[in-house]
Amino acid sequence: MEEAGKVLIMRSGSDYFGLDLRAVQEIIYQPDITSLPQGSGFITGVCRWQQKQIPVIDIGLYLGNLKASRSGCLVMVVISGMEEGLLVEEVGSIVDLPLNKLISVDKNLDREQGKIFKAFEFKEKIVYILDPQALIKHL
Repeated sequence: MEEAGKVLIMRSGSDYFGLDLRAVQEIIYQPDITSLPQGSGFITGVCRWQQKQIPVIDIGLYLGNLKASRSGCLVMVVISGMEEGLLVEEVGSIVDLPLNKLISVDKNLDREQGKIFKAFEFKEKIVYILDPQALIKHL
């Protein structure tokens, strides 16, 4: 995501994340998620969307938080033709990506292990930009 564009800001726990708006298809504020008791760590369940069963990723667990989201919103995304739902606790603003103010993230110190692109400051909070390609690699 090197070119200018818009990002959707989301929150999970105390962390803020941004996702390229071109990947976002819909936001569901009261999602109906079927839990998967034997699911892989961050895949918390499935939901029915556009007549299909779509995997739901708890974005906090995906990025290394130890505590699952209890409730929240579902951000439906399509990345490279793959559909998935991202469970977040809160959906915030849509903002222009400030290319001239991006902060590099040291991959050696980053607990997300390359799952984020860069970061920027928004309203005195650091917003980590999710790498959309990394999201689909783990499905």
